[in-house]
Amino acid sequence: MRIGAGRRIFKNRTNFRTETRFTGLPDHRQFLPCDCTQPIATLKGGLSTSMKGIGYECAGAFVLWMVVVLLSGCRALSAPEETTSARPVFNVQQIGVVSNPALSEASGMAHARREADLLWMINDGGHPAELFAVGTDGRDQGRVAIEGAVNIDWEDLAGFELEGRAFILIADVGDNHAVRNSSVIYVVAEPARQASGRFPPRIDVAWQFRFRYEDGPRDCEAVGVDPQAEQILLITKRTVPPQIYALPLRPMAGLLATARRVGEVPLIPPPTAADLIADPRWGPTKSQPTALDIHSDNRLAVLLTYKDAYLFPRAAGETWAAGLAREPLAIRLLPLKQAETAAFAPQGRTVNVSTEQLPAPLLEVDLPRSLFQR
Repeated sequence: MRIGAGRRIFKNRTNFRTETRFTGLPDHRQFLPCDCTQPIATLKGGLSTSMKGIGYECAGAFVLWMVVVLLSGCRALSAPEETTSARPVFNVQQIGVVSNPALSEASGMAHARREADLLWMINDGGHPAELFAVGTDGRDQGRVAIEGAVNIDWEDLAGFELEGRAFILIADVGDNHAVRNSSVIYVVAEPARQASGRFPPRIDVAWQFRFRYEDGPRDCEAVGVDPQAEQILLITKRTVPPQIYALPLRPMAGLLATARRVGEVPLIPPPTAADLIADPRWGPTKSQPTALDIHSDNRLAVLLTYKDAYLFPRAAGETWAAGLAREPLAIRLLPLKQAETAAFAPQGRTVNVSTEQLPAPLLEVDLPRSLFQR
């Protein structure tokens, strides 16, 4: 249980409710029995950066935990803090497992607009340029090759409607070492089933363009589309805090577009001391953004990290930069190995989440009705 941050009620291994209180303290106190006010980055000896690569036996981990408590001047608490603030309730359940073995490194997901209960997914870089059709139960529904596209490092999908037509944006934006001179956006018309019930074996790109960031290469895995503004949002992965860049959805043909910085996402909680102790190698990456989606009502965004998902409601007339700068609503997910895909149901109140590694559980998050009554 996270002291002072909420409680988790487990029904079984694949279905639980999470009640979350947001205290505005995105630091290590969430997982330690204390009420420290110092963020982990300020602990003596540079604890937050010195733990990578260290292995622990049980006794060693306990000693390190005690060091964290002592150095940060914590006082033990006998019970969780009480609160009178509202607690959003999210029901999270596993509804299936991605069954297609060819979808071995899923890095992006989008809900279909043409039919219910269908997802589109892609593999990460180095795989063929294909869209995979996946039922919301995880079952294989086929695949479609993208003519003229190359999968250098595909990292996210975004489904959207424009001028009455359904499209899917494919973001070739991965850049682990920040060395790419330019990245690529592909947009395709969402494939439609043929009379046979199957999808066409291949489709053409509707439009594509190259772009670069105004201040140098960036690694990105989280990309969303605001069709009303005809804008693409990109959220960087390895910068702290994550930076928001914007691109036109349909830039002038033949020109190298420029992604311009419009803001940042400052309130994603950093990795906790417990994250670093449990996984010294990968714990520091727990808060890195790995997927973004914008709901079809254009008022709600979801940002996925390796640990949790975060919802960002947006007020009427507000920019996404302003909405993403606020403290988000956290969704505590079931433990997932390398969570990298997330997508809203277009007309519903759910978010689906899955992972890059097989077997890939497919989760569904029910969202409170209050989020859509603003």
